[in-house]
Amino acid sequence: MSESNRSADITTAMTATMGAIAARIAPASGAQEADLVNLTAAVVLAVPAADHADIVRAPIDGESDFGPKQRYSASATLDELHTATGTVADNPARTVLREHLPVRIDDTVSEVRWPQFTAPANACAVGSMLALPLTADGNTIGVLNLYARRPHAFTTDDRALAAVFADTAAAALHTLMMRTEQHPSAVVCRDVIEQAIGLLMARHGLSSRQAPDTLGRIADRRHESMLTTAHRLIGDVPDAAAPLVPGTLRLTRTDTAHVVIVHVHNDIDYRNAPAFVIGLGEVLIAAEARPVVIDLHEVDFISTEGLAALAALDDRAGRGGSPISLTGSYPVQRQVHVLDLGRNLRCYTDHGAATRAARDGAPG
Repeated sequence: MSESNRSADITTAMTATMGAIAARIAPASGAQEADLVNLTAAVVLAVPAADHADIVRAPIDGESDFGPKQRYSASATLDELHTATGTVADNPARTVLREHLPVRIDDTVSEVRWPQFTAPANACAVGSMLALPLTADGNTIGVLNLYARRPHAFTTDDRALAAVFADTAAAALHTLMMRTEQHPSAVVCRDVIEQAIGLLMARHGLSSRQAPDTLGRIADRRHESMLTTAHRLIGDVPDAAAPLVPGTLRLTRTDTAHVVIVHVHNDIDYRNAPAFVIGLGEVLIAAEARPVVIDLHEVDFISTEGLAALAALDDRAGRGGSPISLTGSYPVQRQVHVLDLGRNLRCYTDHGAATRAARDGAPG
């Protein structure tokens, strides 16, 4: 496969997966701000240069600029950065909202346009940044910000890929804003959704991020809104449909001072691929500069969408960032080998060897 075809295939599959994540945010679904947080995690996985990402909503009447309720991100580093820069007179996001054009910082050390922003950014280990306008109905309604630890990190391909996902993020943000403004009963709907999510977490051991995705898949399968499905779950309405949580994907994480290990439980199919993408993005954000080991020993099948996520990881590993290792069963190793996804990933059959190599910095 040529490099250009491989890149196009990854972009196509990741765009479809991002669309599936964004589709959770529908006017009648009761979706919440957490969906936008999930989108930022997926962007980190999809754009190889990005180490962190956030979505900033444009202020509306009566709001102060860039308050906590206007930001969506899974990154503690960005929380620290915005605490330090939230009151500065100007920053890249404000410039994007004012001029309706993307901006790029190649090096936070030498950048002179936003000195009150770039100094704290550099202190938070941000070396470069890309900020893209999110537009809907001819208006700039927010900004998608991507951050990299390395200076000059964002290539032309990165910028093109980020622009594709900015369209997805804009549609999701606009839909969420419209739902909030047009549906006064949204608070009641949210309460019902949250009760159903709590039931899924208690009954099936799902995390606070996995449960909403599972609820969305159940609603999709029943061809009904998430709110209707939530009412059904809360009321324990008898149903002859398939089991409640079929093929649920679980990701568990082990953090140490030297390595982050993510264990993937169950096969990766088209239904749970968005959860896989979100989970990997969250791991990359949390890892900072530590090596990452992805344990796929409980996985026997990976769909095209899941393979695209692994290909995006492979591209990221080739950029010289945090080392990423893959360990899994023979069927998984064969898929990785046959499809040429292991150009830069360190691949192992033994989980212990992968962990030791990552910890010690040994080559794969």
